[in-house]
Amino acid sequence: MAYPPYQQPAKRESPQETLIKIIVFIALVLVLLVVLTKFKFIHTRDIPGWKGFYCGVVEQQQSRIMMLHGDDGLGDAEKLANQLSRFRVSAPPEQLHVSRLSSGVLKNYELVIVEHMKRITFTQAEALKSYMDGGGSIIWIGDAGSDYYLSEEDLSAALIKNESNPGYYERLLNQSRKTTGFGEIGEYYLGVTYLRTENDTSGVVLKVVDRSNPLVQAVIQELDLNSMPFAVVNENKVGAATVTKSAILDYGGHEYPAVIDSKYVGRIVYVSFPPEEITESIQPTGLLTNMVDFLVSC
Repeated sequence: MAYPPYQQPAKRESPQETLIKIIVFIALVLVLLVVLTKFKFIHTRDIPGWKGFYCGVVEQQQSRIMMLHGDDGLGDAEKLANQLSRFRVSAPPEQLHVSRLSSGVLKNYELVIVEHMKRITFTQAEALKSYMDGGGSIIWIGDAGSDYYLSEEDLSAALIKNESNPGYYERLLNQSRKTTGFGEIGEYYLGVTYLRTENDTSGVVLKVVDRSNPLVQAVIQELDLNSMPFAVVNENKVGAATVTKSAILDYGGHEYPAVIDSKYVGRIVYVSFPPEEITESIQPTGLLTNMVDFLVSC
């Protein structure tokens, strides 16, 4: 008579081993949530209780915001910074003139707002592209960065590079002649091409076209902006990124893009008009508050 082979009873998992597996699982989930939040795939408000943990334990501070400005162009950077300071009392935006911009100065900020900065050098543009490539989020307003020029520093540096890289100086000059509007920043980051600025306007109406977008959820469906100056832009595709138009400007029988956002590494929002000019009397809960809440974690 054949007997079945002896099978050793399966070893039961101890309570300690089960607890260790649970702890490891929870740790992996937390790490995943931190990464998804850091790179703007989810927002801290998307999961109940997550904002308190992420901001209190991971970041341990409110998100830092940089207000980058120049000397010309649409918008009032000082007014915008003052408005932001009212609802971010403990972490008001810091201001920086574009002349002091360098490639590393922006890396410690979760959000950079660019306004009243029409003129931009190629070196300054590279610093902003480097910030966005590294995961930084941007609010780009109006005609900022639509007038490229070569500074004396750019030209001096190009002459030095030309000694070891013959033709570099001429190539830079050719690039400066060909670059119009937002240049590569508009083509590869913002999702718009700059055409012109409308200053003498009357009867401009902001219309929401995508109510599900968090950027405009608190904005009135049709908002009379009176004589609001704005930049006229064309939409374009940014690589494989999805570009979303959530609001338009109705002016003179034509419709122009007003609020456009896309997911690059971080989040990028383009607004064709100065949002700080939507006063409390016009819009009690403003577009500006929506944008900042959408783009910063804490």
